Amino acid sequence: PLCSQLRHGYSTRLGYLVSFYGVVDLITILPFYIDSLLDALDSPLDATDLRVFRVFRVFQLEHFIGAFTLLDDAFRRCQSNLAAFGLVALIIWVGGASLFYVFE
Repeated sequence: PLCSQLRHGYSTRLGYLVSFYGVVDLITILPFYIDSLLDALDSPLDATDLRVFRVFRVFQLEHFIGAFTLLDDAFRRCQSNLAAFGLVALIIWVGGASLFYVFE
């Protein structure tokens, strides 16, 4: 059904299509359709290299900013504990590597 109000406040489908997220979605899915079209036409060209553009989906991580904020808050609260654990892990790692070197 056609809705007058789409997700994220876009008033029309064309409004979403020309927005940043619409262009990112298009760049992300277009290589699949180009590859399918070339296969259907028995073209010698190969468009599988274009699938690297799926990486553009990373730009849509803004939807999860709330979760990243919570994760950042948790890291900040445990910063001293994580630093102490990292130091102990580094000491064990260097000590173990030194013992392997000596006994080898």
